[in-house]
Amino acid sequence: MNEALNGSLWPRVLTEAMARVRPLSVLDLGCGPRTEQPEPPYAGEILSRLPRDGEYHGVDRDPIAIAAHRKLTGGDPRVAYWQGEFDAFLPTRRYDLVVTKCFVCGWFHGDQYPVIDRIRKLCRWWLLYDSFRLPGYDPLDAYLKSLGRLHTWHRQCEDNPGYTRCGLIEFPP
Repeated sequence: MNEALNGSLWPRVLTEAMARVRPLSVLDLGCGPRTEQPEPPYAGEILSRLPRDGEYHGVDRDPIAIAAHRKLTGGDPRVAYWQGEFDAFLPTRRYDLVVTKCFVCGWFHGDQYPVIDRIRKLCRWWLLYDSFRLPGYDPLDAYLKSLGRLHTWHRQCEDNPGYTRCGLIEFPP
């Protein structure tokens, strides 16, 4: 069975990404646990590899998800949250790593290219696990390759243009 389908791919790619990037700042878009799809939290893995002077910022539009996530991180001083829509999130900095798991497909149902471009501007590295619904036959891989270097790139279903992708993208400085 494909790793992406049985859920074992995400934890492995997350661990590899944290080891490769060694970020001092992480932005987790859609950070809250999903009540409709409960899963083990991955913030603990990020925080366990983040230095003491590192920063983890979680963004989610759901206040219940933010509250649940606060409980998971237990008052860690490196952690801050912002609750609201991604369109209204206006950080004044660039992060070492942006993490998204089912963020683009879950929050944006129209043209997803502007969302991808905005994420690219927020970070040097992007770790993603998402299903993209983009027009045309599989333009996303070529588009992402034009933006940066793909590392540890996995696809769930090769013959479906909306298939799930999981991997690490490095954008130029």
